[in-house]
Order: sequence, then C-alpha cells, then structure tokens
Amino acid sequence: MAEKENSVTRRSLLKLTAAAGVVGSLPVATHALASSIPGQTGVNTQVANHIHHWGPSDFEPYLDSLFSVDTGMGRKLQMKLTSVESLLTKDTHSEGECFALHFGLTSGTAVAQGTYTFEHRELGLTPLLVVPSATHPYEYTAVINHRKPR
Repeated sequence: MAEKENSVTRRSLLKLTAAAGVVGSLPVATHALASSIPGQTGVNTQVANHIHHWGPSDFEPYLDSLFSVDTGMGRKLQMKLTSVESLLTKDTHSEGECFALHFGLTSGTAVAQGTYTFEHRELGLTPLLVVPSATHPYEYTAVINHRKPR
C-alpha cells in the first residue's frame, strides 16, 4: 500500500474551503466597515484590506494570543488563536496560499458558522468566516485561500 504524501484529503480540503470564496471579496467590503468604526485608543482600527496577501507566517507570531470577535448586536467574544495549518500540497504551493486558522473560544457563548469581525492589537480588524468544529463546539476554523498577488 502506497504511503500518503500529504494527510490532507480532497474531501477534507473541500469541506474546509467550501465557503472560502467569500474571503476573496472581503477586501472590497472592508473599506465601508473601516469608516464606520469609532476611534479606539491603543488598537489598530484599520480594517485589514490586505487579507489577500496574508500567509501562515503572518499569523504564527500571534499563536496563543487573543482576538476580540464582534458577533453583532453589541455582543463580543474572546477567541485564542490555537494553531495555523498549511493546506497546500507540493503541487499547489507555488500558486498561492491556503491555510487554516484554528481558534478556541475563551469567553462568551458559542456562535454559529458565519462571518464575524476579528480584532487584534497588532493585526487590526478583519472579517473572517469561521466554522465551528463538529466535535468541539467551542473550536472554530477560518480558511484563507487565495492566489499569490502578481
């Protein structure tokens, strides 16, 4: 029996990236969001309009750091970035970036799959589509999938 070169199967990749196409449209939508955020001292309030340039190495320094998550209607949660997982294969690594950000809920109540505004002191604000884990309702995954900029 031949050994697998990569533990990511097509099915698991499709499952994780089913809604990742939303991420490609986020930079355009974030400018309107940035102008509606009241000034907050000590926090980078610029919405990350460069999400299409991010790679896993941009998030690795922030492992175990907290993100404030705005769920709408004045409700905020705290999530910790628990891991960054590359989803690229040796055949696709030169075409772009595909990686998963795994978060754990540290305060607040569980939320449904959806797009929420994540805020980090260094990274600023960015909307991310998160999907709760099927087996651990307080764990969430956001997939970022894009081609390399030209």
